[in-house]
Parts: sequence; C-alpha cells; structure tokens
Amino acid sequence: MKFETKFQEIIPRTHDVASFRFPRPAELDYKPGQFLFITLKQGDKELSKHFSFSSSPTEKDHIEFTKKFTDHEFSLALKASEVGDWARIDAPYGQFTFEGEYPKIALLCGGIGITPFISICKNAADKGLTCKITLFYGCRTENDLVFRKELEELAEKNSNLKLVFMVNEATTH
Repeated sequence: MKFETKFQEIIPRTHDVASFRFPRPAELDYKPGQFLFITLKQGDKELSKHFSFSSSPTEKDHIEFTKKFTDHEFSLALKASEVGDWARIDAPYGQFTFEGEYPKIALLCGGIGITPFISICKNAADKGLTCKITLFYGCRTENDLVFRKELEELAEKNSNLKLVFMVNEATTH
C-alpha cells in the first residue's frame, strides 16, 4: 500500500536516535517485524529508504519507525524534518515476523537493530500472548539502549518477556 502522509510526531529516544510517527490509515495492516519504505523530499529530489516498524500493529492511531542519525544524505534530510512535512510510505514488506507461532523464542540484537523487536514485544504484550520471549539487547553504553524504559514497562506488563541488556562500556558508580 502506497500513501502520502505528513509527519505527526518526532520523538527523541537517545542522543542520536529518534522515532518518527505518521497517522495510520485504517486499511494498513502489517505484522510485527515487518518494514516500510519512506520517501522524503529534499529540494527537488526524492530520497527513499526502508525501516522496520517500531510501532505495533495493535497501535491503531499511528505507525512509527526509528532511526539512528548518521552523516548520510537521507539521515540528514530526516533529521531536518518537522511535524507536518510531507512523506510517502509504501508498506508492509518482509517476512521477519512473529505473532506467537512458537511457545518460546530468543531475540538477539544490537543498537538500532531493536526496531523490529520492539514491535514484536509490544504486540505480544498488547495481545496477551503466552509465548516466552527472551530479548538479548546489546549496545555500547547504557545511554545507547533505545526503548529501554518502554521495554522495562512491557516486561512488567508481560511476565513472559525477559530482558537481558548488555553494554560494552559499563559506567562505574
């Protein structure tokens, strides 16, 4: 499904990561773990890139993706985007999904690779799935753990979700 839309909300997640939300069309169905293509305008040029949904299909009012900022052209254009700016979305794509098909799974990711897994974990918690999920999530520092607070809240809501955070450069107190 392709549609034109506008940025609804931009949410800073860490010092170099933000989430971008758009209104969700009622007819857009996707599975947790899938991805979308987004196109932005920069002057007279269109820039496109794909991202995993960081929203859950259970969230009916918006869709979201999350990006770590770099010095690449698309990233710089995205960082300059504001609420109300135009975008085109083409979604959903991908078969890297989980909707409770297995009684037990382990998810392993690092850095911004958390995005399909936050969608999967939100969906499992919101739907009350009984499968056991263990998420192993590694980053350089504690401050780089994107969605840490949200994941901890999901683990409180869903006793079947176990979180294992790993950091390269632990802070000493």
